[in-house]
Amino acid sequence: MKKYEKALIILFIIALGIQLIPYFKAKTMLTALLCGLIGISYLFGGYWLLNTKTKKIVIPILAGVAFCASIIVLPFTFRIYRDVAQKVLPIPNIILFLILGFYLIINNKDVWQGYKPIFVRSSIILLIVGIFSYTPPSFKPFRKLLSIINNGNKHLVNNMVMFNYMQKYDAAIENGNCDDAMYYAKMGNEAGMIWLEQFDDKIAFGKHNDINSEKEIIQQSNVGYIKSKKSKSSIVNEAPNKSQLKKIEGTFEGLYEAYKCKADKYFNERNYELALKYYDKANKNLNSCDFSGWNYAKAYSLSNLALCNKGLKRYDKADSLFHKALGIHKNPNTQSALILLNLGESLHEQADYNRSNEAIKKSNEIFKILSLQEERKNNIINNYHRLAHNYLYMDSLILAKKYIDKASKKVENNTTYYCSSILSKAYYEHTINNFSKGDSLVSVCEECFKKLLNTDHQNFAKIHYIKSLSKKKQGKYQEALESIKITKRISEKNFGQNLVDYSNQLAHINYEIGNYQKAKKLYFDNLSTIIKTYGKNNYRLPEILSDISQLQVSLTKFDVAYNYNAKSINSAKNIYGKLNKPTLSYLLNNSANVHYHLSDYKSSDSLYSKVLELNDNLGKSSILSRAKAMNGLGLTMTALEKYDKADSLFSESNKLYSNLFTKGHPNKATVLLNHASLKIDTRELIEAERMLSEALEISEAYLNPSHDLFGDIYFAFGKLYQSRKLKNKAINYYNKALENYSNKFDDHYKIDLVKEKLKSYS
Repeated sequence: MKKYEKALIILFIIALGIQLIPYFKAKTMLTALLCGLIGISYLFGGYWLLNTKTKKIVIPILAGVAFCASIIVLPFTFRIYRDVAQKVLPIPNIILFLILGFYLIINNKDVWQGYKPIFVRSSIILLIVGIFSYTPPSFKPFRKLLSIINNGNKHLVNNMVMFNYMQKYDAAIENGNCDDAMYYAKMGNEAGMIWLEQFDDKIAFGKHNDINSEKEIIQQSNVGYIKSKKSKSSIVNEAPNKSQLKKIEGTFEGLYEAYKCKADKYFNERNYELALKYYDKANKNLNSCDFSGWNYAKAYSLSNLALCNKGLKRYDKADSLFHKALGIHKNPNTQSALILLNLGESLHEQADYNRSNEAIKKSNEIFKILSLQEERKNNIINNYHRLAHNYLYMDSLILAKKYIDKASKKVENNTTYYCSSILSKAYYEHTINNFSKGDSLVSVCEECFKKLLNTDHQNFAKIHYIKSLSKKKQGKYQEALESIKITKRISEKNFGQNLVDYSNQLAHINYEIGNYQKAKKLYFDNLSTIIKTYGKNNYRLPEILSDISQLQVSLTKFDVAYNYNAKSINSAKNIYGKLNKPTLSYLLNNSANVHYHLSDYKSSDSLYSKVLELNDNLGKSSILSRAKAMNGLGLTMTALEKYDKADSLFSESNKLYSNLFTKGHPNKATVLLNHASLKIDTRELIEAERMLSEALEISEAYLNPSHDLFGDIYFAFGKLYQSRKLKNKAINYYNKALENYSNKFDDHYKIDLVKEKLKSYS
């Protein structure tokens, strides 16, 4: 070894030693100059420095070139991020090492002695340069070595710090520790920004403590937190260098995933407000730099924001975000199909059933184009159920049945989808008033789910809700009450509260059984929840306002009833436009009842007649609406003294109830009572007594004796016997009516009316 080369080796050692000097700003430049001098010396003096005992000059010259390429690049490999040149330039020496090694293996010792010095130098240079050029950044001891070499160089040290934090982020996100993941991703990103010189100032080193919320993270500025003169967002938004930021793309992705992790937890807990907050932070990090290949994630992020707004009933914002997410996808795919599905559900909640169907059908078209994997097949089945429910709300019973049948053909036995298909069939049968078949299907569905799910699963809440709807329609109020209480218990266990639709059903049943004060509290609590949750323009509002108007009629608060009825009708018009759909018969019948009690017979006549017109020729599904309208119209005609017409209407109403409910129904008892009252006025007393007796028998079978319908029947019996001049019987029934009314109401016109009757006998 020549003295010059020894001097070069000493310079090389000095160069490495200089790298260990902390806070020496010129060390990288000085190391680069020294390595450059060594490299140039080998390049131009390779033959002289590496001359061997062989007479071949090619090998020493090529070795000089290879050594030069490796040594010159060495100072630029003292960092984690290596560009192409830093990976390519050491390759000539690698090739030299391999060729010499192979050549020396197959040749004799004399040849080996000639090339041994070059091979040894090549090996040492390969070992040193190879470590820095090809060791993966994920190898922690390597990052520690780089930190020592670059001690004092805050930008390069932060490159190592970035990797340290991102490794900790990976562990945290894998363990589902979202708070730690957010902290480490944030620290890693900011360390990366300092490395890229997108941040100024300094870094404070420390150990990560237990940090359980982002608020604490922000406050912990002394625990490994990077302080800077500019915020990350201001730097990125001012003039981001996309090619530079690409180097730390993983930290932006980490921030997105960490915030999304936190948001997902809140979303699963139905805490949409907090979920939205973290999804928004995730989305901002995802969009902070326009990296290619992130479109799928961007669409998914927008969809998450939309779902939160949908959960918060901010439908305009939700639908806008769904459409924006769809705009990112140029070609149909699974994600766009799911976004369309969610858009369809949002529109369904807004009672925009036509547009909901359009979105769901487009979703299914995409799913059908894609290969029919099991998950996509199940999405198609669920979409068929959604379409069926939409068509039921739209009174399109034939189309509803069509999609229920389509879903049934695709499901496999012994799956939850099979059970759900049975439930959809049951709901359909319940809607068309085919109670026997509907109740049978609900029982089959319940047994089906019991084989697959825990009985506290929310599907059982749905089952008992449909049971409750069916039993209420059949006048079996106690059974309906028991079912809706089970629904309430399951929902409160799963969601921490009862769902508003279920709570409203509970209010309905309490109203029907005569628990007016309890129904009143439930109705007003639900009204407050509906307005707070869904806003003042949603499809649930007209119904509950209408329900309250009926309650106020029963409590003889007619002016209050009129106001709630007006709000109900106006709300319905804002949502549906013209009230010309059979599904709105419930509102129209209730509105007619309010006008009847206000003696506005013209309006009640018009509204009841409209219900009959809307439900004409609809068959069994419209029986209850028509029967109720005929009863109400009979009362109106009685008030207008059109007795023959009233008699015909009561008879027809009674016939409809009798055909549907062969064993009786509380509403039939009401019709018989009204018809009997008409018969008393027209002096058909024998027929009136028969009707009252039948009404009393039905009421005793279905209602609690405290129900005020009994008071009405007793009062009618009193009138009947008064007409017959049977004083004692008349007084007896008037007293029974007075006792019933007095126990039910604090103040009511019926109490005064009975007292007037009794006074006439004193």
